[in-house]
Amino acid sequence: MIAVLVTLTAALAVYPRLWRAYRDQWRRIPPERRSRAWVGFGLTVVACVVVGVLLIVNPWGSHTVLWVCLLGGGGVMLFALVGAAGQAVIDVRRARKQRAENP
Repeated sequence: MIAVLVTLTAALAVYPRLWRAYRDQWRRIPPERRSRAWVGFGLTVVACVVVGVLLIVNPWGSHTVLWVCLLGGGGVMLFALVGAAGQAVIDVRRARKQRAENP
């Protein structure tokens, strides 16, 4: 019982330092980029809820953890590919605009 309390106390003692560090990082983010941070936060919360519900409901029996890992990994890869494609489109447009401005 004492080991559990010590472990819990140590874990909870870390949170104020984490809060200070993240708060300072949040203040350094330019205001025009904070919307991306909120989107990332929202997607993280949704992913945690979906994974938690799937693990609790256990729809695929003993293979639920495997399916959650595979589908989650596929979702992360799909999200990364969409993000990379979007960034590529932005870079191409920026390059065209710079070429048009500086002939």
